[in-house]
Amino acid sequence: MSIFAVTKRKIAKIWKHPNADTLDLAQVEGLGYQFCIRKDSYKVGEEVIYFPIDSILSADLSDHLKIKNFLAGKEKNRIKTIKLRKEISQGLITTLDNIEKWLKFKPDWNVVDITQLTKVQKYEPPEILIKNAYLRHLPKGVPVYDLESADNFPNWLDALLNKRVCITEKIEGTNFSATITTEQEFFVNQRNFTIIPKEDNPEGHTFWIIANELKLKEKLITLQKEFPNQQITFRGELIGPGIQKNIYKLKNFKVLFFDILIDKKYLDGLDWLKIYATLNLETVPVLAKDILLINWLQKFSLKDASNGFSILIDKQLREGIVIKPIIEETIEDQRLILKQRSPEYLANSDF
Repeated sequence: MSIFAVTKRKIAKIWKHPNADTLDLAQVEGLGYQFCIRKDSYKVGEEVIYFPIDSILSADLSDHLKIKNFLAGKEKNRIKTIKLRKEISQGLITTLDNIEKWLKFKPDWNVVDITQLTKVQKYEPPEILIKNAYLRHLPKGVPVYDLESADNFPNWLDALLNKRVCITEKIEGTNFSATITTEQEFFVNQRNFTIIPKEDNPEGHTFWIIANELKLKEKLITLQKEFPNQQITFRGELIGPGIQKNIYKLKNFKVLFFDILIDKKYLDGLDWLKIYATLNLETVPVLAKDILLINWLQKFSLKDASNGFSILIDKQLREGIVIKPIIEETIEDQRLILKQRSPEYLANSDF
C-alpha cells in the first residue's frame, strides 16, 4: 500500500531558486520532493508540517493557509505538482504555529502523522463508471495494487542502483486485473473491488467485455497448467475512451499488462514478459530490461529520467516510469518496486 500522510518533518535543504529573487527551493528530511518556498522564510533544521501532492484540503484550511489560488480541481482544493518560474514544486509546508492557530489548540507534536488531525484526504482518480454490475470485495489473496513513490523512499532507489532491472512506462489509465482461483472461479477486478455482472446482462460491463474479448479466463486456465493448484492474477492498466481524459487518443479500450501474481508472489522481471508474449497479450511499453539501473540512468537523476514522451503516442508526455529488479525481492517487508511520476507530466496535466 502506497504511503500517504501529512507529517511533521524537518527542513533538510534550502537552495536558491535560479529564476526568482523572492523564492527558494527546499526539501524535507526523508523525502525526495522539491518544493518552492518564500525566500528566507524557513531555516534548515526547522520543524514544519509537510502536505504531499494529492492532498485534498478543507475550504477553511486552504483559506487559512492562503493558498487556494495555487490549488487544483473543480473545487480548488487539491495540492498538485506545479511549476513556479520554471521550477517544479511538489507539496506544501507550513509552520507548526500556523497549524496550531487553525486548530485553535496545541496538539501533541510527538505524533508525526497528523493526517487525521488536519482532515486531509488523498485524491483518488475516479474509477470507470459502474454499469450493469455490482462491486464486492477483491478476491481473497488479491491485494489492492499500489506502488511506492521513489520520492517517499529515497533509500529504495539506492538499493536498486546496482541491480539489474526492468524499466517500463507508467501508464495513465485505471487499474485492471483478472483472477483465476484454484477452483477455477474467474474474477474481473478494478483497483479496489471485484466486479460482479448483473444476471440480466452478464457481459455488459466494460471490464468484462474486455476480459472476454481477450479470452483471459481461458488463458489463465492454460497458464494454471504450469502452476497447478495455485491462484493466478493478471495485472494491467485499462486505457481508452473516457478514462483519464484518454490522453492516448484511443478509439477503443485496451489493457496493457505489467505483472503476474502467482498466489502471493509476483513473477520475476523477464518471466512475466515472456508469458504475456506467449499468450499474445500486450504489455506496458518496456524502456529497458536486464540492465543495471545506474548504467541506464547514466548522469541523469531519476526524476529527469522519468520525463519524456510516451511510446504509445507522439508528442504526449509520459506519466512516468516503473522500476523493478529482474529478480523479485523485498525491502523493509515490502516488495522492492518503485514508481517515479514525471514532474513535467504532473505539472502540465489537469489531473
